[in-house]
Amino acid sequence: MRRRVSRRRRVAFAVSALAMVVTLALAGSSGASSPPFSMTDLGALDPGAWPVAISHEGRVAAQLDDHAFAWTHAGGTVDLGTLGGTSSYALTVTDDGRIFGISTTASGEMHAFAWTDGGKLTDLGNLPAVDRVNINAVSQAGQIVGYVDSGSGEIHAFSWTHAGGMVDLGTLGGPESSAWAVSDAGQVVGWADTASGDWHAFSWTAGGSMVDLGTLGGADSQAEAVGNNGQVVGEADTALGGSHAFSWTPESGMVDIGRTAVPELVGDHGQVIGWFPTSSSGSHLFSWTQAGGMLDAGALGESGLWANDVSGSGQVVGATGRAFSWTQSGGIVDLGTLSDACCSAAFTVTDTGDVYGWSDQSEADTTVHIIVWHDVLAPSVPSVPELAAVSDDGSSTSDHVTSITALQLAGSAEPSSSVTLYRDGSAVATGAADVSGVWSISDAVPGVGVYSYTVTATDGAGNVSPVSESLLVTVVASESQSSSGGGGSVEAAPVEVVSPEQVPVAVPVTVPSVAQPVFVVRPVIGRPVLVPARLVAGRPAAVVFRVTRSDTGTALAKASMVADPLLGGKLIAHREQFKKGIATLRFTVPRSGKGKVLRVRLTVKLGGQTATRIGAFPIG
Repeated sequence: MRRRVSRRRRVAFAVSALAMVVTLALAGSSGASSPPFSMTDLGALDPGAWPVAISHEGRVAAQLDDHAFAWTHAGGTVDLGTLGGTSSYALTVTDDGRIFGISTTASGEMHAFAWTDGGKLTDLGNLPAVDRVNINAVSQAGQIVGYVDSGSGEIHAFSWTHAGGMVDLGTLGGPESSAWAVSDAGQVVGWADTASGDWHAFSWTAGGSMVDLGTLGGADSQAEAVGNNGQVVGEADTALGGSHAFSWTPESGMVDIGRTAVPELVGDHGQVIGWFPTSSSGSHLFSWTQAGGMLDAGALGESGLWANDVSGSGQVVGATGRAFSWTQSGGIVDLGTLSDACCSAAFTVTDTGDVYGWSDQSEADTTVHIIVWHDVLAPSVPSVPELAAVSDDGSSTSDHVTSITALQLAGSAEPSSSVTLYRDGSAVATGAADVSGVWSISDAVPGVGVYSYTVTATDGAGNVSPVSESLLVTVVASESQSSSGGGGSVEAAPVEVVSPEQVPVAVPVTVPSVAQPVFVVRPVIGRPVLVPARLVAGRPAAVVFRVTRSDTGTALAKASMVADPLLGGKLIAHREQFKKGIATLRFTVPRSGKGKVLRVRLTVKLGGQTATRIGAFPIG
């Protein structure tokens, strides 16, 4: 495994990396922005300037010749100057607008600097007896890490904070070390030489010493990134030779991800993002989790690829000659360029799905424009909600007939989306899908009846999915409720007919008896669920009846159903026993019935009394 002393991950880190951006970008091809995203041009940098880093707020650290610059949509370009020398180089920008980099001093030394909007460069200094500092990463808290060079070939990892200044992190017993990444919690990771001459991945926090993370059985290892949850990722030699990507946590230790790969990012929920080489000398993006293993996320062509940022929902952005976005549900998407431009790159992604990056103007005009791509693609349709087995206490735990009124429903939707649960067309509760897309939501129904449940998913950008197919849940009276029913006369209850448009229609029928039924009639197409639109001629359909006694709420034993013939056509009907008061009339609506009205008559006989209800449904 080759030891690296400076970072490859970002699109550019100082002048040498700028050349890599140009070379890689020229491998792209022209084209328009892809439909899942809309593109907004925030403005152009000065001719010849290149973006080095872009924050989640759209602030830019840029480089033009030998000077670092800041750029914002509102304020334009600001020259940051130097620390008294002839040159300065921007390396990164935080979300609050601070820019960190390196600059020569009047004496010719290279020092680290910090810049805030409206201010001057602040000299962060050097360690004693060194003449050069190299920054590899900066946290959102402003902690800087990298390595310092004594000029004699020996380098040491360092950490700088405003409160603690520059701190030499030392080594693992050998001569050299380099810090590669830092979390917002202050955990620093990288590699350090051991006394035996190997180099090992390390973790360091203020007030402590370096922790040797070990290897995968081989000689060497190096840490590449660290998450705010303490998870460290990198590469390590195996006992069989070669190197594999690894994930390390204090609980699990070093875990082999399973192949030669370069991990670059750690998501909020243990997701590892990086790339692996392909047989055609290109590279593919990968996503890995402890539970799901490694997923080949693909690529755009066969040029080099790197990931720059991952959101809380697991959306990954980066560049492969052109800017891309990847999600597990949507795959890898080419974000496109301006007009007929050659090249683009994505730097950061927000939790609402906005992607910040750059594009040149055209093949003839390579002026760089700062771009924000907005996610405009609605999530895919969520799965049909399912009633949890603990909420289904009937003869079967999967028949969706229960006497429990506190229901637990679950399903799958776009990962990390917000899920809204609807009962009979009205929103009753919300929940969140996890990073795997699994959700679970509770709902308390008012009593016995038939309830139709659907869900929608809303992503971080506010895009709403189509409504899922519906689940019909029947809540019946429990045995204790049934045994408490008594005699006496009750006022006749109306029939509730729920039309395909879900508009209740009251059809009062008086039957002076304690056995007065209450009917809920729901038309459906193809299966016993609430139909979302008009019945369609020529397609299979069904009407589901739920029949209960109004005085006790208990289910009736049986009833008969007849569908009246339509003009020019014939409906197939049948009579059947009710199961817990539920019966289904299935039929095919003839094509000749288009524009007509389907009438379904339900007759119930109990104790010498008869009650009839009619449902009328238009056919499209």
